[in-house]
Amino acid sequence: FFSNINSIQIQKGVGTSSNGTSSFVGNLNFQSPSLTDSAYSKLELGRGSFNTTRYSMVVNTGLKNGFGTYIRYSNIGSDGYRNNSGTLGSTIFVSTGYQDKKYLLKYTMFYGTSQNNMSWMPANEDSIQKNRKYNPLTKDENDFFIQNMHILSFSHFVNKKVSFNTSVFYNMLDGNYDYKYVDGIDTTQDPIFNYKLHSNFYGVSANLNYVYSKVDISMGISQNYYDRRHMMGVKPYDISTISHDNIGRKNQTAVFYKLNYNLTHNLSIYTDLQYRFV
Repeated sequence: FFSNINSIQIQKGVGTSSNGTSSFVGNLNFQSPSLTDSAYSKLELGRGSFNTTRYSMVVNTGLKNGFGTYIRYSNIGSDGYRNNSGTLGSTIFVSTGYQDKKYLLKYTMFYGTSQNNMSWMPANEDSIQKNRKYNPLTKDENDFFIQNMHILSFSHFVNKKVSFNTSVFYNMLDGNYDYKYVDGIDTTQDPIFNYKLHSNFYGVSANLNYVYSKVDISMGISQNYYDRRHMMGVKPYDISTISHDNIGRKNQTAVFYKLNYNLTHNLSIYTDLQYRFV
């Protein structure tokens, strides 16, 4: 993911509501590569300890007749340091769109998979002294996760004073991980529990901006919906082995109005009014 980021902005404290619901602790903003960059292609290869390999391929067409596309595929794998701690992940990132003086239409897609041998459990001191790579979790305990994100954004620059932008998004997460409950010394007979989860997060936001002389005004609305399901059962799965099934949902609407007025070159007044319904 970070291979596809041009810049990162970190803000602490109560955040503004330009892109939806405001934050109360802080927020991170990521800027993806610009479609107006010069055309280029690149291949990156890497290799490290514990049979670690990494490679990525990227193509940026640059802006041609208003159209541009950026694509990167990345893959990373490793045997890991501890026993049964290997990992394999891959991602594809696509950004494509059309841009001219008055309009910007952009589609961004991110798809990634991650498959790991489990190695998060601590080991006792005796086991570490005998084998520093000791892992109490077995080769039969694994995880697998998928994330798929889509964003479609549209901006219209009406004139030098007025602009409008809106975006819709969808973010899906699906995966599961194993854990073997150990009741005795012989772990071969203990059941392997599998924890599943699936979530959907989607929404829409729209902003209207006005800039003239000393005044900068923004107003907008956002609506999003989130649902997530957790399940737990003994492998192999069937309806009789499911011991936990929970669904959570969250629906929220937010509207905002922001005003910035420059009294002088060194002094300005700023207001941000927000209403949020959850």
